[in-house]
Amino acid sequence: MPTTAVAKRYYPKLSEVITLDDLPEFLSFAREGLNAIFDKIHYKNLQYSKSYRGDAAFYSLDIVSREIGLNLPFGLRLILNPDEQGDPNISSFPVTLEYQWEILAYLRAFKLSGFSFTPEAFYELGLQIFRVSEDQVLAHTLNYFVEPVNDTISKFEQLVSDINLLYPSAGLVLPANEEPTVSSVVILINENSNIPKSVSPLMFGLYLLDDDLEVVNTRLQEFYNLIVPEGIEAFIRKLIKPKAKVSLKLSAAIEFPTNVLQPVDVNGNVLPGTTKFKFAEAILYADTEAGIGYKAQIGGSLIPQYSQIGNTGLIIEFTNALLDLSTNTNIPQADAAGYSNDFTGVFIESATVGLPQTWLQNPGAPSNSVEIIGKNLFIGTGGFSGTIGLQRDNDTDLLYKKIGGFEIALNAFDITFLQNSIISSNIRGSLKVKGFKDALGNDAEIAVLVSFDGNGDFNITAIEADGIPLIVEGVFTFFVKSLTLGRQDSRYFIGTTGGLLFDSQSAVGKIFDGPLEIGLKIWDDGSIQLLGLDGAFKLKTPKNLQLGPAAITITAIHHGTHEQVHNGLLRKYWFFGFDGGININPGGIDARGDGVKLYFTVDNGPLHVFFRIQSISIDLIIPAKSSAAEAAVIIKGYLSMKQPSAANEGNPGSGTEY
Repeated sequence: MPTTAVAKRYYPKLSEVITLDDLPEFLSFAREGLNAIFDKIHYKNLQYSKSYRGDAAFYSLDIVSREIGLNLPFGLRLILNPDEQGDPNISSFPVTLEYQWEILAYLRAFKLSGFSFTPEAFYELGLQIFRVSEDQVLAHTLNYFVEPVNDTISKFEQLVSDINLLYPSAGLVLPANEEPTVSSVVILINENSNIPKSVSPLMFGLYLLDDDLEVVNTRLQEFYNLIVPEGIEAFIRKLIKPKAKVSLKLSAAIEFPTNVLQPVDVNGNVLPGTTKFKFAEAILYADTEAGIGYKAQIGGSLIPQYSQIGNTGLIIEFTNALLDLSTNTNIPQADAAGYSNDFTGVFIESATVGLPQTWLQNPGAPSNSVEIIGKNLFIGTGGFSGTIGLQRDNDTDLLYKKIGGFEIALNAFDITFLQNSIISSNIRGSLKVKGFKDALGNDAEIAVLVSFDGNGDFNITAIEADGIPLIVEGVFTFFVKSLTLGRQDSRYFIGTTGGLLFDSQSAVGKIFDGPLEIGLKIWDDGSIQLLGLDGAFKLKTPKNLQLGPAAITITAIHHGTHEQVHNGLLRKYWFFGFDGGININPGGIDARGDGVKLYFTVDNGPLHVFFRIQSISIDLIIPAKSSAAEAAVIIKGYLSMKQPSAANEGNPGSGTEY
């Protein structure tokens, strides 16, 4: 799988994007300290937003430092705050700052340090917040606070009298020829140089202020009752109370060596870097409302999401696991599995595991309700241990795979690892063999076991010890005793051993006394080849083939192909050739079969089977009972047999057929 080198990245300074002027006034206490460190902090993933009224803001970024880690035994490494975007050179600390100061929605220039929190301050701030004009203040005061001493004077006259009583030098007089109005009285007050206050503070001093603070607060509430029924002081305190929250995320992870886990993408391509298991996460926070605290989460996940187990091609994904870093004690699961106390690593109760495309997957096969799962997995000291398998909702085959011209269907699948090695498997299914039939005339299927080695390579073997019949109807049955799947020059084949039994109705079948134990190679296109030197298979036990007075002792069989015209059509044949010695009575003749063959058609036409003897090699020894060393005369030669009939069209003189 392709890999890519890790590129170094540039991370800017925080001072390049955030200035102290970006912070609200209520955080001014932190300005001096922040100014000292902003130029030393590098960051990434900055995000921020502000409300259009300026009363709320949110900042989020990752503070970057060189990777903070500690080497552990067995090639593991403990890392603080591993970077979730995959930069192996850094540790990144996610930080958030959010605040809300509602008063800024009303007064952009408000400074908390200048607010005295007195009733008069609440009164004045309320007027600014709600933008109450002097005319409105005077009208509201006349309506709710000015009480004429008798019925002969108006509220305006009582107001002027109260002002002159407070400021005798003012000498306010209402116009004699005009009906007084709120606006005219406001002008009258503001133009009088002997009145040191404008209308709003003057009204507070005349009608709301009192030596008794409770009275003042009651009057203040009465003044704002129509605008803020819940109370002006409570309302303003809510506005001027800043809400802020700062959080820092801390996490820890275990980094695995690449011979245990390798990071991959969703397509199984190996990624640069290493796989990390983030096993703990805590968020530390300081909140103006919730106080100082933390939220911790135990349980882990992989970074990145997918990893390959060693070089097997198995892709693993999991969440919520347990970590064991102690070399003196174990988590209960490791004790139960028989690990020594120095085990360090991760325990995963369940996981999802993906098979590589080079394994038993066929994209064109029908989909079933199948999940690939892992159970009781240990990743750490000694490598990878546990069981992976397939669980299904029905009894249909789980996986299909075409390997060359062969088709494999699985109906059971699980593999158990121990310290990175596959120690057992239960993978069962069937292998369909092209060109052969079973006893019922259907395409031949062989029940098989599939086993895998530590590198992910697999072998397929037959599991029926009594022999699995593969039939070429009318010619022979081959009983499979052992089976392996191999590959040669980009072609797949099945290597088998078993018994070759010729059809009892054929010439050869009537002569041979039982099956011949041979080795057979079946190619993915259905063609066959005998296992042995130069394509000939030597029999462990010689077989006798009786032809009248001659007995041929068969010591080896070979196989080949042939074409000839039969009944006016060019036909394709396979043949088995029989090699051995021939004994002919009377003694004195030592003969060897050369060209003794059984032919049968393998095309789509009607079956044609025949037995042909083309020639016999003869050694004639005189006298008959002497050995070759003692013989007076040895005559060597060839006996050739020609075909007298027309059955061998187009091949005259090629031999005699039976």
